[in-house]
Amino acid sequence: VPHSDQVHVVERLEAIEDGAALVNEITIEDPVMFAEDIVLRQYYRAAPEGTRMLEYECTEGMWLEHERESSEYRSIELLDGPAEDWTELLALNLLLDSALSVQFEAMADSRFEPVHYKVSKLLDEERFHFEHGRGWVARLGSTEAGREAMQKAFAPAWEACVRWFGPDDDGVARRLRDAGITDKDAAGLRARWLERVAPVVESVGLGLAEASNGTWRSSVEPAWDGWDSDVRRGREGGPDAETLVRVRGDKNRPLLMD
Repeated sequence: VPHSDQVHVVERLEAIEDGAALVNEITIEDPVMFAEDIVLRQYYRAAPEGTRMLEYECTEGMWLEHERESSEYRSIELLDGPAEDWTELLALNLLLDSALSVQFEAMADSRFEPVHYKVSKLLDEERFHFEHGRGWVARLGSTEAGREAMQKAFAPAWEACVRWFGPDDDGVARRLRDAGITDKDAAGLRARWLERVAPVVESVGLGLAEASNGTWRSSVEPAWDGWDSDVRRGREGGPDAETLVRVRGDKNRPLLMD
């Protein structure tokens, strides 16, 4: 936080909810830099009995952000490289963002509290992304050239997103559901995603989904050859060199402080 030599910082810790939680309030006063005081609050909740705490090392964040190699990333194939044009970016905006939102929604009531408390804000932002994507699909879908361009870009993105949730009997997704981390298994998450995106893409006739008795299903069956449930990818690999530089922030490394 920028400050002058007149800065005054007060930190208060208070137990709340009969000691089950803790609020940390930090007040920053600086008449030179700020028109009014800045107040920051952080909330902490006691971990359930028997919770195993992970060891914390400051170096771990550095490795995750700046030192991982491409093969160590666990990201969907669609993010291995930049979008080539606007329709590919639109496919990511509508299809992949919605898939990620569905996964986060499944953790909105998670018993894993660090996730539980962060999901709502993220989902508020994702709703705007969805509306943005839906509006552009309608706009491009109003012309034959726009529909053809979307068909070319959306078809591979659609298959990748359908596959990303995993096969219906995916053991990883089932264990997360049974443990109370998520509220749906792979089949349930995929069905929730289809309910959201299928009406949008089929409103312009892209032929990627069909409705039967009020239930949407994908018209595209994903290929499961080479599927790895642990990394949720259909092929080996990771971000390309250019994308890796951007993700890791390599160009900003000289600005990092020890």
